[in-house]
Amino acid sequence: MHGIKERLRKVGAAVQRLPGRTKEKAIALWRSPRVRRVAGHTALLALALLASPYLLAAWRIALYGGRTDQGALIVIIILIVYGKDMCHEWLETRRERQGKKEQGERHDGSRGDRPARRRKRNKALRGRSH
Repeated sequence: MHGIKERLRKVGAAVQRLPGRTKEKAIALWRSPRVRRVAGHTALLALALLASPYLLAAWRIALYGGRTDQGALIVIIILIVYGKDMCHEWLETRRERQGKKEQGERHDGSRGDRPARRRKRNKALRGRSH
């Protein structure tokens, strides 16, 4: 895990050294939801390929292993799912805290901090596709 953080730090430092316009494009590309999704799926594919021998062993234990081995496998699966849920919950609360902190910093008492109202479309146009 430490190696991945170090590599990401090096990539970030390399992006910071890029010329102005190229740097802006690289940062905009990375912030694109589509690129981030593709990068995440590519990382998961690489992880699955690296873990495939262990997944095959777990599959064989689930099918042909003894009761103790199968029970241990079920406990491991439960711990993984529980850990994943805990990480998601932690990240959500972290985002909420950051959002509240940013909202508190931006609040200056003026009317400009009200959320923008959405324009209502004409009722006659709602059913049509233009």
